[in-house]
Amino acid sequence: MKSLPPLQKCLLFQFQGRVSTGLFSELRLAVPWGHIAVKVWGSQKNPPVLCLHGWLDNANSFDRLIPLLPQDFHYVAMDFGGHGLSSHYSPGLPYYHHNFVSEVRRVAAAFKWTRFSLLGHSFGGTVGGMFSCIFPEMVDKLILLDTLPFLLDSNVGRGFLEAVMGTLDFEGLPSSLSPVDMKDQESVAERDN
Repeated sequence: MKSLPPLQKCLLFQFQGRVSTGLFSELRLAVPWGHIAVKVWGSQKNPPVLCLHGWLDNANSFDRLIPLLPQDFHYVAMDFGGHGLSSHYSPGLPYYHHNFVSEVRRVAAAFKWTRFSLLGHSFGGTVGGMFSCIFPEMVDKLILLDTLPFLLDSNVGRGFLEAVMGTLDFEGLPSSLSPVDMKDQESVAERDN
């Protein structure tokens, strides 16, 4: 029977692979419950914009919009957990808002963004707004499409921050994350077996 790697290696957040398709790339970001799928347009040298889709939608929502936007930005559209090509949460783990906010934090950490813009549609706008309230120092601009207005009371904001950070701490999100190509990850797996 094959033994499992130590817990710390299971929780290490890495890029799992990269597939270039046309004008964008598709990536998978490893998370404790599987992976978060993202689509990327433009150069990483340009200012980043993270695109957040609506409820029961996916990153493909931005396929028609991104080509119409200024091309001097680095656009990343993520699939929230349980949506599109991203893994579903583990059985019994509910889909709470703070979990989606923590996913935004994970994607930002994976790309090593300290400051970026958010473009959110519908539910994605709500998540982006919550992220902006909790981590204002990380958000350059917040762009909302078809999003209901919301207010986050300062006490609720603190509670959300504690919930998000508690989730990330519990899952062992390293303070410094670096992307690794699939071949590098496979060589590490082969070496460790």
